[in-house]
Amino acid sequence: MPIHNADFAAVFAEIADLLEIQGANPFRVRAYRNAARTIGGLGRDIGALIAAGRSLDDIPTIGADLAGKLREIATTGTCALQRQLRGALPAALVELLGVPGLGAKRVRALHDALGVETLEQLKTAAEHGKIRGLPGFGEKTEAHIAEAIGARLRRKSQRFLLSFATQYLTPLLTYLRETPGVSEAVAAGSFRRRCESVGDLDIVVTSGDPAKVSARFVEYGEVARVLASGDTRSSVVLRCGIQADLRVVSPAALGAALVYFTGSKAHNIAMRRIAQARDLKINEYGVFDGERRIAGATEESVYASIGLAWVPPELRENRGEIEAAREGRLPALVERKHLRGDLHAHTNATDGRDSLRDMALEARKRGLDYLAITDHARGLGVAHGLDAERLARQIDEIDRLNETLDGIVLPKGIEVDILEDGSLDLPDGVLARLDLVVGAVHGHFDLSRAAQTERVLRAMDHPYFSILAHPSGRLLGERDACDIDLARVIEHARARGCHLELNAQPQRLDLADVWCRHAAEAGVLVSIDSDAHRREDLGHLGIGVDQARLADEGAGAQHAHARAVAAAARADDGRRRDVGVGVRAGACSGARVCVEIGIGIDIDIDIDIDIDIDIGIGIGIDGRFAKAFVRQARHGGQRRRRRPSHEEDAAPARLNAKRRRRRLRASMRACGRARPCIDAAPSCSARFPQPRDARRARANGGALRRRRIRASARPAVAAARAAAIHFAVQKALIVAVAAC
Repeated sequence: MPIHNADFAAVFAEIADLLEIQGANPFRVRAYRNAARTIGGLGRDIGALIAAGRSLDDIPTIGADLAGKLREIATTGTCALQRQLRGALPAALVELLGVPGLGAKRVRALHDALGVETLEQLKTAAEHGKIRGLPGFGEKTEAHIAEAIGARLRRKSQRFLLSFATQYLTPLLTYLRETPGVSEAVAAGSFRRRCESVGDLDIVVTSGDPAKVSARFVEYGEVARVLASGDTRSSVVLRCGIQADLRVVSPAALGAALVYFTGSKAHNIAMRRIAQARDLKINEYGVFDGERRIAGATEESVYASIGLAWVPPELRENRGEIEAAREGRLPALVERKHLRGDLHAHTNATDGRDSLRDMALEARKRGLDYLAITDHARGLGVAHGLDAERLARQIDEIDRLNETLDGIVLPKGIEVDILEDGSLDLPDGVLARLDLVVGAVHGHFDLSRAAQTERVLRAMDHPYFSILAHPSGRLLGERDACDIDLARVIEHARARGCHLELNAQPQRLDLADVWCRHAAEAGVLVSIDSDAHRREDLGHLGIGVDQARLADEGAGAQHAHARAVAAAARADDGRRRDVGVGVRAGACSGARVCVEIGIGIDIDIDIDIDIDIDIGIGIGIDGRFAKAFVRQARHGGQRRRRRPSHEEDAAPARLNAKRRRRRLRASMRACGRARPCIDAAPSCSARFPQPRDARRARANGGALRRRRIRASARPAVAAARAAAIHFAVQKALIVAVAAC
């Protein structure tokens, strides 16, 4: 049987765990763990490289010794070191490492003192109070361990990450499509609904010879066990442990089968009730009026037969999508092409794998206009976080790259640790040099709900705070979300102008879809970010978009709001008010249209705090793609911030703010905009580099001329240099753009 990259990675990950329990050299442990991470995210097939006799030396973190072990694994499925370590330690001890609060030393201590080898034995020991008496533990630690074990045992109901399922489903679908007589092979179930995790794989196939297809299905090389085999239905368990269910139908029933097997159960029940009210019957074979099938070949025909518009799979949870489909107000879902950048990425300066330049080139290759570099700050010691001196060097390196690289802009950022008291782990003077500050909780997940919430709210009050990363702190299948009042966090983000992140790492997908919807309804921008630690991770943005699409059921209100804003703006002739709206539409030429909508809120308070927050959106459609961006600038005053403790600290800040405003206005003029009618400064500032054309024109002392910048894609790219693109705003404005 072929060995997949995930199999190679699993062997190295287990070796790392076993070495750690043994107390081996930490550098040796780290070498295997880094190799496992590299192989798991590698775009090339290790097994194919070995079979072709290719060298493995060019793979990062893989030296000659590890390359030899990879070749051994490709032949036998294991290696001598793994077998040796397994013989020296009970393999079940590895599972205990996944319990929060248990490191290798504690696992070893529990094993030596109490003979604990499994989660169940550890749970029993905690329930009987046997752990608290051991050196280095205590009653509080015992209680935390018991709680963590309970949560872990509840999660052991075999749910698989979407990315993991994709790795095994894709080749299986290809295998089935190559079967003679198969016209369609489509994934269904929770995988097609793009749920954050899946329990099994559901596949619907159309063929005139169901028995032949079922027989070929159970003969697939990755099958470990056949659960059932029939002419139209078969079930197997793959070697990776995930169950795959096959259903073979006729082409006339494909649409009905997809609706039925995609689910969800609640969505299907709601559809069945509507059909019954019309004296119709709906099942996996079609929609029937008595004995006559009136629909079934396509999903669209099935929905239309009961008076509904087709519902995208991601929305089929019976959370209002049925009513929206009946009334014709289903939202236009966000798509991957709407994302023009990424505001959270790491390099090898901290815990990333690839260099700053390599990350930038990969982002450009993937069509991104910008990639914010947000390496960890010093507080996260395990990630070799940046202190002020190392961050200053990185800022200089980013500036040099921004001068030399075309087609990509690198905003300067940092991922700071939110400390237990809510403070950030770098001083204000350092953060002031950055374009954005991403804040995240990386420890103390066991605080009370009140303490955890206040901790995050205090961090968001910081004048330079921009985005709250992975807000709940969950790790799917490993760690539950921390106890935090996300409703209060969302309301505070709205009040403070902060953004929340939808972290697209497959094991996070944090915010969850329900909270993304809550944030969108509250008017809080959600940033879809990859949190990339290597080049391949930039591909996770697609999974983040899937999660955002799950949240789009509540987007109808946003679309309605966008239309109302546009109508109000037209009635007001574009004049700004205290709470004002401005609209400017470019001349239509063929399929090209440009619409800008601005919403401005000016608040002046008598205590020397001047807040001016305007949100502006521009969308350009040239018949091939759409670019949406949120332009952010300062207008009529600085962003709200704490008054510096020393006057000498305030003067440079004011000077820098003026420079940034001038720079942004020049950028906007270079884009061919008449004026920066829509400036925004919600904490995520826009101190992005100025386009070189604009800098050159100013240096020559001449006026900026539009003819210096080509009228094709350059204006959108230049505007993106002053952009923070977020899906909530993009999808809300798409409906405001119509082709002429």
